[in-house]
Amino acid sequence: MTSTNARRRNATAICLLLTLALAATVAAGCAPKVVTPPPPPPLDPAIVLREAVTDYFTDIPTHNHMISAADLWQLMQDTPDAVFLIDTRSKDDYDKGHVPGAVHIPWKELGDNLNRIPTNRQVFVVCYTGQTAGQSVAVLNIGGIAARSMSRGMNFGWTPGESVLTTAATPLPEARTVQLNERETILRNAAAKYFSEKIAANNNIIQPAALAEALGGNPDGYYVMDIRSKADYDEGHIAGAHHYVWREVGTKLDQLPKGRTIVVACYSGQTSGQTVAALRMLGYEAISLGLGMNFGWKPAELPLVK
Repeated sequence: MTSTNARRRNATAICLLLTLALAATVAAGCAPKVVTPPPPPPLDPAIVLREAVTDYFTDIPTHNHMISAADLWQLMQDTPDAVFLIDTRSKDDYDKGHVPGAVHIPWKELGDNLNRIPTNRQVFVVCYTGQTAGQSVAVLNIGGIAARSMSRGMNFGWTPGESVLTTAATPLPEARTVQLNERETILRNAAAKYFSEKIAANNNIIQPAALAEALGGNPDGYYVMDIRSKADYDEGHIAGAHHYVWREVGTKLDQLPKGRTIVVACYSGQTSGQTVAALRMLGYEAISLGLGMNFGWKPAELPLVK
């Protein structure tokens, strides 16, 4: 009798264990599976760059990414350790005399030295007239390095005088590794590419007389865009020039021709330099009017229309 009860208990226990095992198996089969989502698709560099260029024009600050020589010099006296000044002129001109503390990076070599430019200091760029510095600051800002140019450069803008210039060179900082996300990497690479591939032999500038002669022989040879105020455009502009509000250029990109050379005219060539750089980064064939309307076209007494 005892052995029969024992056998019954053992059989019951085995059935219970089998039932529990079956329940566990069913429960495991019904449990939600953990699915790892696929990685996001890579960003499209063309889209990233176009968005950055559009934002550049939309977010232009009140100082237009420029600073006067007097204000720059005062800033360097007040907070010398907070300023990083880049002189992009030739080595000969830099050696003859430059702003104390300025480092020398030839203009077309800026792209090779982006990792030497500090991000914890205010970056300023100086050239001869402000036009190539204008191109530089647009490219640097789009590439993630906040920068401003010195208005009208060393040739026309430097007011503190030659007596404060120095011939003592300031060494470049050591190159450093910069941690960038995917979007930042795309824009930084585009900035480096500009200086190595997007600068023509004429520094992306056409002189007023050359433009006037070209337009005289072929009025449709260039697409001229005037980014001065509407009032100044109405007062007198280059024949055939199209008016664009500077801060709206980023929203008007589809209106610009890809198959023609675009000449950008402003007051002194500096904001046009910024515009040219942004457009060339997007693949437009854009050049700037040398010294702008105020210091290039008008002094040469070239024709204007209203």
